[in-house]
Amino acid sequence: MNNTKKFSVCLAVLLLSCFMVFGTATANTLTVGSDSGDVGYTATLPITMSLDQGVEVGGVAFTLGYDPDIFEFVGLEQETKAISDASEYYTTTTGEAGTYTGYTAEVVGDTLFYQANDLADPDGNKFGRVAVAAASARALTGTRLFKAKFRIKGGDGTYPIELLKTIIENPDAGYDAPTFIPVLVGMPAAYSNAQGYYPTPVYTASLEGGSITVHAPEYTISGSVTYQGGTQANGSVVELQKPMAAAGGYWYVDETTVRNGTYSFSEPAGSYRLVVHPYDPMYLEATSDPFDLTATNVTVDFTLASGAERKNGTVTVNGQVLRGVRVKVFDADGNLVGIYPVNDQGYFETQPLAPGDYTYYAVYGNQEQAITETELTAGYDWDLTLYSIAGTVKGLDSGDKVLIEAGSRTGKMLKSEVFTAGSAVEYTIANLVPADDYIVSATTANNPVQYYSNVTDITQATKVVVSASTADEYSVVTGIDFDFTSVDTATITGRVVKNSSGVADIGVYALNPGTYAIVSQLTDSAGNYTLTVAPGSYEVFVYSGGKAFYYNATETTQQESQATILTLGAGGEKSSIDIDITECDCTLSGNVTYER
Repeated sequence: MNNTKKFSVCLAVLLLSCFMVFGTATANTLTVGSDSGDVGYTATLPITMSLDQGVEVGGVAFTLGYDPDIFEFVGLEQETKAISDASEYYTTTTGEAGTYTGYTAEVVGDTLFYQANDLADPDGNKFGRVAVAAASARALTGTRLFKAKFRIKGGDGTYPIELLKTIIENPDAGYDAPTFIPVLVGMPAAYSNAQGYYPTPVYTASLEGGSITVHAPEYTISGSVTYQGGTQANGSVVELQKPMAAAGGYWYVDETTVRNGTYSFSEPAGSYRLVVHPYDPMYLEATSDPFDLTATNVTVDFTLASGAERKNGTVTVNGQVLRGVRVKVFDADGNLVGIYPVNDQGYFETQPLAPGDYTYYAVYGNQEQAITETELTAGYDWDLTLYSIAGTVKGLDSGDKVLIEAGSRTGKMLKSEVFTAGSAVEYTIANLVPADDYIVSATTANNPVQYYSNVTDITQATKVVVSASTADEYSVVTGIDFDFTSVDTATITGRVVKNSSGVADIGVYALNPGTYAIVSQLTDSAGNYTLTVAPGSYEVFVYSGGKAFYYNATETTQQESQATILTLGAGGEKSSIDIDITECDCTLSGNVTYER
């Protein structure tokens, strides 16, 4: 039976053959009942309708929501009025469209025709949504429409059966976009209008879900866990999992710790598997085969195999230990196991790994080199051509410190170093991989950040090409100079307070939203700060407790879109840019409901 096709047809008959007129708000209610039983029992839930006085209904549309891991939808059953999905009147020949025959006007008038589509993916995995549409040629009388039946597959406790509005997207039925279907459709007028339609009212209704309570006896899953050799694997964690019917895979149910070499769970009937995570990392994780817990207890014993080992070795570059070198490890299937930085002796070590074949790569920036396990164990020295950037920083006072930073996106590299000024600063940033997009910057107190070549807007920075063709005979790219002698600056001053008191040692930031240039400064003991920036526009903010507080001319805000933008020219100053990080001691409360 093609439920999807017939469901669309049923909706078309229900809603499209009439000219819909939206009725006034009424106190109509559609309700699904409740039931309880043991695993294997088929629960029967009445679906009832309560209508406001004077309301006549000829059709209904709704969706039942259920948990497909716990229940199986069996179908709809007659209550007081005869129901039919019309299959008994539908005949077809293989490869040909069918026809409806054998029914009478009296049968049609006395029958509630319905379709119930238990939605599923192409592989047949249920979504836990049953779309129901039903229509009658005569107004529905009585309150009990039909019964919904669900077989209990497992679980323990009370589970909701939701009653929801139906959403349809079917161009063949006139719905090109997802659309909510009216829950109640009235009876069509006795006479057509000027356009040939029979005006038909539709009504809103409150939807009240029900529930099924599963009375599941519990059984024991237990066993022993030992290491290879017989030692109790105390402290190991045994995890209990259940299969996910729709999505595939497994989901977590519970866990317990092995004591005196044993573990135990008490669970209702169902399908499970166990995963043991060894306390001793030199032993391997173990997973049981899936099993069914039915009317008896189940024993699953584990002996954890040894053989896990930590892979290690040493990598140097051009005869020296180089900070930033990492080792990537892949298993035999090409899956990344981990990335491990070398320490200050060039040594790395993995977590315990299962026996098997592994491949290794030394990585530095965008450079990679395949290495054998034997080479790593013996100590591998990587012959790698690297370069340096060098230059001069002028215009600083003796003793001033300057941070030089060189970063490349394509080179996957960021190097920085702090230098102290004498009459000038001669700097070198070494061990750079070749790349054509290095951005080099100089940062010092009381000056905006300067990018090569002498600009304060990072988008206008001159990219430095580091390669054999741009470097000298010593592999150094020279002349990357900075000059702070005459830099246009502006000043932002203010205070950070909390509960009317100044906040000391908190970072204050000025961000240019156009260029992303940012300057920061810590507040003094009284909460005061001074930011020296390049001329431009800025938003000023602080971070406290993981939250951002932005300056606003009216009051501090935590919404960046509400921040006041400060615009400063050369030599300009903005004062009293105060930020209050006091938060109200408030409680947010409310209700969460399903959409009905």
